[in-house]
Amino acid sequence: METKELKIQIPEGYEIDQENSIFEKIVFKKKDTKPRSWKEYCELRKGFDDAGIDWNCGGILSTGLHHRGKAIVPTHLAQPFIAMMQLMSLRQAWIGDWEPDWKNVNPCKYCICGYSSDDFQICYFNVARSPLSFPTKEMAEDFMNCFKDLLEVAKPLI
Repeated sequence: METKELKIQIPEGYEIDQENSIFEKIVFKKKDTKPRSWKEYCELRKGFDDAGIDWNCGGILSTGLHHRGKAIVPTHLAQPFIAMMQLMSLRQAWIGDWEPDWKNVNPCKYCICGYSSDDFQICYFNVARSPLSFPTKEMAEDFMNCFKDLLEVAKPLI
C-alpha cells in the first residue's frame, strides 16, 4: 500500500490550534508568549536595551547612601519596590501594546487590588488609575495567580 505524506510549515510565532482544526483544515493561532516567571522574562529580554537600577549585584544597597542619587527608599520598602518593578515589567510583557485609557469610562480596566483582608482581588475601574491594570478579567486573574509570590512581596505598595 502506497502512502503519501504532507508536511506543513508552521508560521513563526504560531502553533496549530488543535481545538479548531480538523483533518481537512489546519487552523493556526498565535503562540502564548507571556512569560510565566521572572527568569523566563529575563530570557525573553536578552538583547533589548532595558534600563536598570544598580541594586548591588541583585541585593539591596546599604543604608546611609543619601548622597548617591534618587534611588533611595526606606529599608523596609526596598524589597517591595524591587518586586513592584518586576511586576510592572511582567505586566508590560503580558499586555503588549494595550494602553488603558483612563480618560474614557469605556472599556473597563481590570486591576489587581489589595484588600484589608490581606488578599488580592480583581477590581474593575473606569477612570481610577491602577498600575496593575489589564484589558480582560481573565488576563488579570491569570497574572495574579501566576505571580502571587511577587504580589505578596510588593503588598505594601499595592
